[in-house]
This record gives sequence, structure tokens and C-alpha cells, in this order.
Amino acid sequence: MALVVDDDAANRDILGRLLERSGWLYDLADNGQAAVDACARTHYDLILLDLFMPGMDGVTCATRIRGLYERADKAPEGSPYTPRIVAVTGSEGPGAEARSLFDAELPKPYSMDELKAILDSCPS
Repeated sequence: MALVVDDDAANRDILGRLLERSGWLYDLADNGQAAVDACARTHYDLILLDLFMPGMDGVTCATRIRGLYERADKAPEGSPYTPRIVAVTGSEGPGAEARSLFDAELPKPYSMDELKAILDSCPS
């Protein structure tokens, strides 16, 4: 299950369609707080997170989501369940201090091949 987080409806729709074509189920969030709230209810395998949104930016959102999953139920092996969080950005990626919050970057505009490479690296 994936979560697409972007304040732009067209970007959410495009990523959602690409996920659907790849066989993924997904939810949509239009801002950082909605994403944090969704993650409090659902364990996602993948979060595609726009970095630059009004209100809560992507770095703050990723920090809060990581905090939620650290406190979430543990996997059977005893390791915490953590989603892959991908920074989606039309400009520069996260700064060096925030890079550890993200598992990958997807630059805008993105191609289906770039998204597919990220999807192939995730559990589904």
C-alpha cells in the first residue's frame, strides 16, 4: 500500500495513476498533516512525499512519520516496521541533514521508468 502526498491535485492524480498501472493500492493526502494522520491509521509500504508544500513541508512531515513508525507495532522479527519514504521534488532534494529521512528521490518531471525502479525496490 502506498501514500501519495502532494499539495498539487494534478501531481497526486498522475502518481496515483502510475501506481495503479503498476498494481499498487494507494491513498492520497493533500498536505503534510493529512499524511501524518493517514500514517497514524495505516501502515504504508511506500510514501511518495512532495518536499515543498505549504504548512508542513516534506522534511517535517517525514520526521513525524518516522516518529510514528518507530512507536508502531514491531515486525515479527522484532525490528520496527518502516515504510520507504521517497522525496518527490521539482527542484533540489532534501538537504544533507535531512537526507537520512528519505530512502530515495524522485525528481519532477519523472518518468515511468524512474518510478518503476523505486517500486521494484519496495515490498508490495
